[in-house]
Amino acid sequence: MRGRQNPKELTWYDRLMLIVGGLKNPDPVASREEQKGFNYMDRSSIGPIVEMVEQWGNGKAGNKSGDSISR
Repeated sequence: MRGRQNPKELTWYDRLMLIVGGLKNPDPVASREEQKGFNYMDRSSIGPIVEMVEQWGNGKAGNKSGDSISR
């Protein structure tokens, strides 16, 4: 999983640091990604985790003793 970075979700300080880093980066593609953000999320690799969380949210997943989780 390489992840995702959305500058709009970052603090102003973090965005500023990414802009400065992007301006200093000699690779034009990496520079643009630092400044504008990127999304390399591999949904297939997180599929089992998402499924488990959805089951837990619906109260279908159990704990180690087999009891359902109550909210």
